[in-house]
Amino acid sequence: MHEFELACGVDGLNDFLDALGGQLDEPLAQDKIALALAALAQLGDGEEEDIEFDLRYQDAVTPVIIKAAVTHNVGPRLVFATPSEPLFEAARRLA
Repeated sequence: MHEFELACGVDGLNDFLDALGGQLDEPLAQDKIALALAALAQLGDGEEEDIEFDLRYQDAVTPVIIKAAVTHNVGPRLVFATPSEPLFEAARRLA
């Protein structure tokens, strides 16, 4: 699994996902983005959440996980994870 930390935080996650959607074969559905942001906004101290998406990139469906964790009431810290190296590289360039 390829991973990198998203420095954008929850406030910038919508913009990151919109930008990433422009690189995909099919854009991410806005309702899925809204549900993910709502779930992350509810996290309390010590809580973690994995938000999973199946994205179509370069004619293949690839799983993506946005891992979120709140520690000491700071965060959530966000990590982008995917088994696809090409999608990982594309997302990292956008972040």
